[in-house]
Amino acid sequence: MDGGHKFSSLTAGWNHTCGLDTSGRAWCWGEDIYGQLGDASTTQTAKLSPVAVVGGHVFTSLTAGGAHTCGVDTSGRAWCWGYDIFDALATTTSRPVAVGSGHVFARLTAGLYHTCGLDTSGQAWCWGFNGNGRLGDGDTTGADKFTPVAVVGGHTFTSLDAGQNHTCGVDTSKVAWCWGYGGHGQLGDGDSTTTLKFHPVAVVGGSPYTSVSAGELHTCATDTWGQSWCWGDDTYGQLGDGDTTGTNKFRPVAVIGGSPYTSVTAGGIHTCAVSLSGRAWCWGDDRYGELGDGDPTQTNKFSPVPVV
Repeated sequence: MDGGHKFSSLTAGWNHTCGLDTSGRAWCWGEDIYGQLGDASTTQTAKLSPVAVVGGHVFTSLTAGGAHTCGVDTSGRAWCWGYDIFDALATTTSRPVAVGSGHVFARLTAGLYHTCGLDTSGQAWCWGFNGNGRLGDGDTTGADKFTPVAVVGGHTFTSLDAGQNHTCGVDTSKVAWCWGYGGHGQLGDGDSTTTLKFHPVAVVGGSPYTSVSAGELHTCATDTWGQSWCWGDDTYGQLGDGDTTGTNKFRPVAVIGGSPYTSVTAGGIHTCAVSLSGRAWCWGDDRYGELGDGDPTQTNKFSPVPVV
C-alpha cells in the first residue's frame, strides 16, 4: 500500500512499474520518457510515486513491457500505451489506445518490443516488432504487425509469456511451445542449428507443464508435480541446474533443490520461484543483489538460494 492505494496486482517493465488497485483502476510510476505511465503527461518525466492512467478504464489485468504497458478491461478489450518505435502499439502515446478490433482477450503479456494475448477461446494473438519471428504468425519477412495476428498452429493455450526475442505458451494438453529467436536454446526444442522459428515448436522432454516464463535468453516452466525446468542461456547460472560451465541448454534441464514450486518467473539473467511453503528462491546473476539472498559478495548462484 502506497499513498493510500490498495493494490491487487503489480507488473514491472524495464524501468517502470504499474499496478491495479482494488477497484480496477491502473496506476504507474518510474520512467516516463516514452509515455509508458499512461498519464497523458506532455513532459514525460519520471514519476516518483503512482500516477493514474487516464481514460477511466476499469482493468482486470495489466502487463508492462520494455517501455510500453497494456491492459485488458472488463469487456475484454485490449489497451496499450507507451513506446512504439517497433509498432508495439498502434501509435506512440502517453494515454491508452485500443488494440485492433473485435478481439475479446482474457490476458496479455508484453515483451520488449512486442505484445501477445490470449482470447477467451485460448487462441494466441501477437502484434508489434516481428524481428526473429517472435509473433509466431509464420511470416518469415519480419514485417511488423500493427494489429493482432494469429499465432499459427491451431493451438489452444492456457498460458502465454513474451520474452525479449521469443514467446512461449502452454496448451490445454500441458505441452509447452515456443517461437522466435532460439540461438541460445531458449525455445527448448533441442535444435542447436536453426536459430529462428517463425511458428510454435514443441519444447522437448514431454513434461506436463502448468506454466511457462520467458526471460531475455532463457525460459523456465513448472510441471504438474512442482518440478521447475529451464532451458537456454546459462552464462550466469540462470537455469539453476548447478552447471557452472555456462553452457547453453537446448532442451529442458531440471532446477535442482528447493522444489516443489508453485510458480517460476524468468528475469533478464536471473530466475526466481515460489515453493509450496511460500518461500521465495532465486538463482543466476546477483551483481545487483537481484537474488535477495543477502550475500554481500553478490556472486552468481548456479542453484536456488532462499530469499532472506
